[in-house]
Amino acid sequence: MSNKINEVTGVIISRALLEEYGYDGDMPSDEEMQTIADELGILFIPGMEIETSEEIHMVAYFETVDAALAFGDELEKQ
Repeated sequence: MSNKINEVTGVIISRALLEEYGYDGDMPSDEEMQTIADELGILFIPGMEIETSEEIHMVAYFETVDAALAFGDELEKQ
C-alpha cells in the first residue's frame, strides 16, 4: 500500500466507490479497511450507496460490515 495512506486524516473510500469509478488496483478487504482506520485513529463506518427506481441516490450506514452485507443481500432479492 502506498505511503499516501499516511496522509489520510478524515475519510477512507469504500471499495464499491473505487470500483464504480474505474479503480482496478488491489482493494483492501473490509477488515483491512478497519485496521487502516484504527491505525490512523479515524472512524470506519460500513455503508453503501442505494439508488431507487426513481434514480434517487441515498447512503445507508451500518453498525457492522455484516449488517451492511445482509442489507445488500436483501436489496438484491427485490
